[in-house]
Amino acid sequence: MLIVAGAVAAFLLVGTGIAIGEAIGSPSNSSGNDAAAPESPFPAAKKKCAPSSDHAHLGDEGKSLTLAGQGEKSAGLPYTVITCVLEAVKIPDAVIAQMDSTRALDGRQTAEWNDIQASWTYHPNSGLKVILTFSGSASKK
Repeated sequence: MLIVAGAVAAFLLVGTGIAIGEAIGSPSNSSGNDAAAPESPFPAAKKKCAPSSDHAHLGDEGKSLTLAGQGEKSAGLPYTVITCVLEAVKIPDAVIAQMDSTRALDGRQTAEWNDIQASWTYHPNSGLKVILTFSGSASKK
């Protein structure tokens, strides 16, 4: 009788442990309810605004986008295309204002919003050069 009671107690403990593990999301839980990582907006922005341009380059498996604007002495993306891309990635108005007021003497400037980091330079001869990177670390809400 004592052996049967011990076996029942052991079964209950193991069964309870499994139930608790599933409830708190142990590795054995493969229900697929984990929140998906945010996706980079860059491939869609390039497709929408500069689908065939060599001056808009996707890199890092779609997690970076380099934009080369046209300058007085170099070919590149028109300002309207750069604006289209930046609006597609939901750039804040304040960052647009920073880019618009960047001078050649200012060097490389940076800004961040949501999951995106931007850095840019400007020179009249070579135009606006923008590098966007996507971290994918912010949670979707």
